[in-house]
Amino acid sequence: IVPGCDGKQPPEAPIEALLELVRGLDGVQMGIVPGDRDWADSGPNGWDCVRAMEKYVLDKAPKNVDWLIDDGCPGPDMVEIGDNILLLALNTQWWNHPYRKPIPADAVCDEIVEAAIHEEIEDAIKENRERNVVITGHFPPYSLGKYGGFFPLGTHLLPPVLGGIYAAYHENVGGPRDISNERFEKLSDYLLGLSREYDNLIFLSGHEANQQVISYYGNCLINSGAPLSASSSYVAHNRLARLARAQGGLIQLHYEPNGAVNYAFLRYTGDGFAADDTGALYQSPCQPDGSDVPVNQVKVPCLTLADQEPGPSPVQEKDSVLTAAGAHYAAGALHRLFFGPHYRTSWAAPVMAPLLRLDTAYGGLEVLERGGGRQTISLKMQTEDGRQYVFRSVDKDPVSALSYTLRRTIAAAITRDQTSSQQPYGALAVAPMLQKLNILHASPRLYVMPDDPKLGQFRSTFANMLGMVEERPTNGGKGPLPFGNADEIYKSYDLFHEMYDHPYVRLDSREFARARMFDILIGDWSKHEDNWKWAGFKQKDGILVRPIPRDRDHAFSNLDGFLPWLAERQWAVPNLEHFDYRIKSVRSLTYQARHMDRFLGTGLTREDWRQAAREVQQALPPEAMGSAVREMPRETYELSGKVITEKLAQRRQDLEAYADRFYRLLAKYVDVPGTNKEEYFHVVRQPDGSSLVEIREKKDSSLIYRRLFLPDETREIRLYGLHGDDSFLVEGQADKAIKLRLVGGAGEDEIDDRSEVKGGSKRTLVYEKNNDAILNLGTEGRAVNTWNEELYYYDRTAFAYNTYFPLALISFNTFNGLVLNGGVTFTRRNFNKRDFSAKHKFGFQAGTLNNFSLSYDGQVHHVIRKWDLLLHATWAQPDNFNYFFGIGNGIRYDENLFRDDYYLVRLNRLEGRIGLQRQFWKRSLASLKAGYSQNNVPVKDNTILQDTAGIFGVGELGIANAEAALEVDLRDHRVFPTRGYRLRATQEVGLIDGDQNYGVTDLFIEYFLSPRGYPLTLGLKAGYGTSFGDVPFYKLPQLGQNQSLRGFQRNRFAGDSRVYFNSEVRVPVGQLETAVVPLKIGLIGFYDMGKIIQEGQTEEDWQLSYGGGFYLIPLSRSYTLSVLVGASREETAVVSLALGTNF
Repeated sequence: IVPGCDGKQPPEAPIEALLELVRGLDGVQMGIVPGDRDWADSGPNGWDCVRAMEKYVLDKAPKNVDWLIDDGCPGPDMVEIGDNILLLALNTQWWNHPYRKPIPADAVCDEIVEAAIHEEIEDAIKENRERNVVITGHFPPYSLGKYGGFFPLGTHLLPPVLGGIYAAYHENVGGPRDISNERFEKLSDYLLGLSREYDNLIFLSGHEANQQVISYYGNCLINSGAPLSASSSYVAHNRLARLARAQGGLIQLHYEPNGAVNYAFLRYTGDGFAADDTGALYQSPCQPDGSDVPVNQVKVPCLTLADQEPGPSPVQEKDSVLTAAGAHYAAGALHRLFFGPHYRTSWAAPVMAPLLRLDTAYGGLEVLERGGGRQTISLKMQTEDGRQYVFRSVDKDPVSALSYTLRRTIAAAITRDQTSSQQPYGALAVAPMLQKLNILHASPRLYVMPDDPKLGQFRSTFANMLGMVEERPTNGGKGPLPFGNADEIYKSYDLFHEMYDHPYVRLDSREFARARMFDILIGDWSKHEDNWKWAGFKQKDGILVRPIPRDRDHAFSNLDGFLPWLAERQWAVPNLEHFDYRIKSVRSLTYQARHMDRFLGTGLTREDWRQAAREVQQALPPEAMGSAVREMPRETYELSGKVITEKLAQRRQDLEAYADRFYRLLAKYVDVPGTNKEEYFHVVRQPDGSSLVEIREKKDSSLIYRRLFLPDETREIRLYGLHGDDSFLVEGQADKAIKLRLVGGAGEDEIDDRSEVKGGSKRTLVYEKNNDAILNLGTEGRAVNTWNEELYYYDRTAFAYNTYFPLALISFNTFNGLVLNGGVTFTRRNFNKRDFSAKHKFGFQAGTLNNFSLSYDGQVHHVIRKWDLLLHATWAQPDNFNYFFGIGNGIRYDENLFRDDYYLVRLNRLEGRIGLQRQFWKRSLASLKAGYSQNNVPVKDNTILQDTAGIFGVGELGIANAEAALEVDLRDHRVFPTRGYRLRATQEVGLIDGDQNYGVTDLFIEYFLSPRGYPLTLGLKAGYGTSFGDVPFYKLPQLGQNQSLRGFQRNRFAGDSRVYFNSEVRVPVGQLETAVVPLKIGLIGFYDMGKIIQEGQTEEDWQLSYGGGFYLIPLSRSYTLSVLVGASREETAVVSLALGTNF
């Protein structure tokens, strides 16, 4: 809206002009959602600018103007428009902004963790199924304008090649204004995913200076960003567009009483706005006309009350009903072997459950709305005094957690089937144990929902459903709140917000530790932030917060069976843990709560966790646990309750050992955040190597935090000042000390290190970017100046475990025979490199034709700013160079000799390499490498190497080489591109046996084009390679099946230089919705030409090859499989199998 902000005062004239549009207009309401221009055009002062503009609007705007999202937060902000429309506003620039913006520790936003934002958006959609939902934000998730990557033909053509590269950059890589840029891409993908998940959504945006109405999976995307003029804009037309105009004007939405939704384009004429075009977005469900315009499934005004509440309630004289939770989980022996016996017998067993009488239960229940949730179907209800209850289905449907493309595949069936690993009635056993532990909790009761007219529009879904009713921890209602008469109930992210902002909000950490040890006891691996609420109790010195753990779907999870066992491996699904007599991995069991545990448990010592374990043991003797398990339906006790009791007894006995293991996970690297108030951090290094850490409020010296850290437990302590003018003092003398990181955060901090530690390394690292901060670093402190802005601020979710991933597969080819390929990749992480610090991949190959190799590839992340260090070593007997036919363009070969392996060579290699690499523009790379290899090509009898004299490279050669490479990848997809360019240039130079120089240059350019509106892709590639000096034959420029001539044998031609051209046409022919995976199928045709240029030879004919094949795309383009059959003057059928394209 307002460009030109200096970070302090926004330009007033354009804001006033905007406000003047609605000043004095009764019945007109304006909502303002800022965009990239309001954030200083995505500049460094962006956050300051948008806050300054917000302040100006709030001070100067009339009452009918709303600034929808405060403080530069991401949102969502929800506005109800009448009874039928929900406006959900997002600050899309928060995702797009490349500089400082609000983070969780700033405590200015209600929701700022992306997972929580997604959850709130989806809950709003689910809970407003009776409303038309409009999602608005400045950036569109998809656009037909230039910011969406659409350009006129002239841009692609002029100047030649460069114009196309310019367009490809904006379409597939993108700058701050392009919706393809990698910061915004995650949000756009998510929003487009919502379009496939839900019906009757409308997305409103204003980023493009044009008018667009686009159909997308039954939903609508509307962009209107040029109220007066769009003369410099461009908008494309395709089959999705209902309206595409490069004109000034507005788009108006009309919600009709009969449920129809229409749009009108009001074109600006110079004198005002005039209706220019109209159309239907959704037709009325009451009078559908049979057209392709989707029907509004949300608002159905023509239904009568009788339609909504079909028929009277059936006669239900019995108070209880015999029913099974999930008879469909019964399975045969083979199915149980692979997918697990689980709790199938408990699910299938009929149990007696009482009917939920809505008019009398809990004093009478009124149905409110359907609840959210990933796998549970729930219904919210309320009593007359305002207390809220929720009915949660016992059976689950976890398929919504899968991607849209997987939901009609075998993956969905397997995911549904694995619900049987959950104990259907486990929550009934958990509640009485929590009561013994004095931990706040819900007390679920098992019911069958009756077929009752009081269910209203939810009757068809919930009638006769088996479920559990429990009280919801919510604020509101008459009288004291439930759960211990709490004064306030917090969601997890709300609690974190309060703790960042107020030092007087304190967690009862001992009770939290007790709750977590209980989770370990019962094997509940799903205690992420959303599965907790928190009860606040006012006290004289602040607010004491007690935990309310909830949602016990995964207590006692039985992950037996081969495939669940495989999935449970730490390298596979890191958060699964089988409920067994003994715990194999405390890390897996606590994985989903790892960030919360490290934040809320930061003050707990080893003894605190041991004490919590002992308290659980004392409160829950075996007979108490057995009694609790018997709260589950008696029909299931012999089926699963008895063994659960036995497992609990064994786990209880070992609980203190598990507390030690859990503590070791938390204690190695400890984050200690302060608050956004002013605090005093005091660290005393003790002679024994321990460190005493205290945090006090500056204003009254009241103690906030105190803990003694021991050197055999803790490697690093990280203190975060957050906001406020904080003071840090480090003192004490020691022979050795725990590394200390001091992160000042916002504010004018004072950091003073007076400590002394023997040894040369600095033990206090200071991250402070405020120029007004006072630093006295002494002999132990060192100020860290880094380009990585994220290290200067606290991120609660930054911690990540080191991981590993093994891989093994069997392949076959004619050169190596049957080959076993295996390896393992280790990924390491540390404080300075949040995504990863290093990757180490060890691999091997062993073939039945005496082929064997070992390899190592290492990547050390960001060793020099954004440059990575690369390491490589290979020992291959032989390497993957297989054929040699001679040197030159006209070399002929004999088919009989070929079948007798006359042209087969072995290249044995021992190689080491080191280099630097930088990734940029998403997939583009620049690299510098140097290495040394010892190569040996033995001469075998009756082969070409024995019969041909003067082939350089035969025998042993020691080669020292260096290589520079640049790859600019502007394609829309790495594996199966349909649009864009890729350019690559490499230069290798080397020294052979210390005295012979050589060099090899290689260049190519690829171009992919898919004409708008035509279902085909044209691929073109041109390449050139040359060499100089004495080049071993296996390093010469090559042409062949694997080198751009797909109708010839591998390595068919070699020589001083090569030049080639490839062309390919791909045409999709259909899609199969198979039970395994959805499968797209297409045809491929290709034509290649190339030749070798060899000094002293006159053969100049081009070598030609051609052929075709097909491709299969299961799930997504990343898994594309291509099969080609090539032909040439020498070959009639050369088969190539590849992942992705064969270029």
